[in-house]
Amino acid sequence: QVVVSPPIRYMGTLLKLKGKVLVIEFDDREELQENVTYTINLGEAIKDLSEGNAAKDLRFVFSTGPILDSLGMQGEVRDFITQKPLENILVMVYSKLNDSIVKKERPLYFGKTNKEGRFSIKNMREGEFKVFALEDANQPYLYDAANEKIAFGDSLVRTGIDTNSRISLRIFSEIPPLRLLN
Repeated sequence: QVVVSPPIRYMGTLLKLKGKVLVIEFDDREELQENVTYTINLGEAIKDLSEGNAAKDLRFVFSTGPILDSLGMQGEVRDFITQKPLENILVMVYSKLNDSIVKKERPLYFGKTNKEGRFSIKNMREGEFKVFALEDANQPYLYDAANEKIAFGDSLVRTGIDTNSRISLRIFSEIPPLRLLN
């Protein structure tokens, strides 16, 4: 249920309940990036004590710098062949713009698609970003398995006060390279 963006390496016991107080505590080995806004999405992990109703879209946002970023982007992910919307697809956003970044580093920001294939990523800084969608088979936030589906934008996405970033991605499976066997 609990998802941190940008991803952290050591989730461990990030959340602890002390009476009626929720304590968020990072592992001592965790190194947070400088001047980055972090979002802890609590999903439905928090429930009302008396009724048991789960909170929806509950997030805790903080910054390791002097500014709390407030920009964002939204869009949809569909299957390339069927054009059907896809749920639980990871949408990853990078400030480094080389094409192979999705294989080498975890994203700066990310979100997941809902049942309608829609995603929304909030609390981003202003800038140009490379966007990928990934059906992440093994959950390391990297494109690193042969059976993973991927999508990528045909251009960079810019966030800013005067921009409205709405992205449409079509996910597909790469065709493995042909090999000649003797």
